[in-house]
Amino acid sequence: MKTPLFLIALLLSGRLLAQTLNPYGHFTGVAGNELAYKTVHTAQGHAMEINGLVLQGTAAFTTPHGILTLGGHYENAPSFVKLYAADGTELISKSFTQTINLSLSPGGNFCAFHDMEKI
Repeated sequence: MKTPLFLIALLLSGRLLAQTLNPYGHFTGVAGNELAYKTVHTAQGHAMEINGLVLQGTAAFTTPHGILTLGGHYENAPSFVKLYAADGTELISKSFTQTINLSLSPGGNFCAFHDMEKI
């Protein structure tokens, strides 16, 4: 009798701890700040339309400073992290080997991720 109960508890607990990925391989629901967007294609590549703004990237998150976007489609190609102001002006753009397991601080002022070399 203990074995079936243990298996049921194990299956249910694993389901509750699961993470999901968006179509581009980024974890969804990062600190609850992920934005809904429409994918568009531009001359520069894949982009997102958010509130009438076209921003480069494949995932977007809100921060107190604007919108943080991630880009990178291929396993062996560099990815980028960009910060845009609320009006769509690009504030910061940095390129990394990869952007893995992005996590935002509770206030959204800081982010951390693994880039295949360091955190």
